[in-house]
Amino acid sequence: MAQDPTLEEEVFTGRLNWALWRKVLVFAKPYRRQLIGLIALAGLVAGLDLSFPFIIGSIIDGLYRHEATGADPRLGARLALYLALIVTFAICIWGFIILCGKITVGVSHDIRKAAFEKLQDLPFSFYDRKAVGWLMARLTSDTNSLSRIMGWAMLDLSWGSISIIAVTTAMFVMNWKVAIVVLVILPPLVIVSRFFQ
Repeated sequence: MAQDPTLEEEVFTGRLNWALWRKVLVFAKPYRRQLIGLIALAGLVAGLDLSFPFIIGSIIDGLYRHEATGADPRLGARLALYLALIVTFAICIWGFIILCGKITVGVSHDIRKAAFEKLQDLPFSFYDRKAVGWLMARLTSDTNSLSRIMGWAMLDLSWGSISIIAVTTAMFVMNWKVAIVVLVILPPLVIVSRFFQ
């Protein structure tokens, strides 16, 4: 029986251990192709996200310019392009949901298998100090969290980074003065947001 029957969750108070994360990232190696596909789809979705305001703006501008005649000759082409982009956007979202699912399930399986093999090698005295139920609960919970990080966090990181770079580039192309004002406001916002986390 475990010495402490009321085992509580261990609260992390130390610094981030990069050596430990390198060991965890080894489990993502077999899914390199899926990760590359995920990053590529995230880049494509970020580009599509950026294109929607431009296309909607061109549709509205075209209607405004041809208000007197009531018909924009290029309206059909613009609407068809907009519809094609929406369909492409939906296919990309479907694609990265499938890729994230494959990565998450695969990494989860591999970590659980490695953990189970490790638990089989431990001496019986280890199980006298740790409750088996607690170990199983931690293993299940932590494995789910780690496998989700491999898929969904990678997607969020790549999509967010590419979106920020694309939007910043578009702002400088459209109006560099406004872009500088936005970038000057950004650092104080980042500092203030740290207090609300």
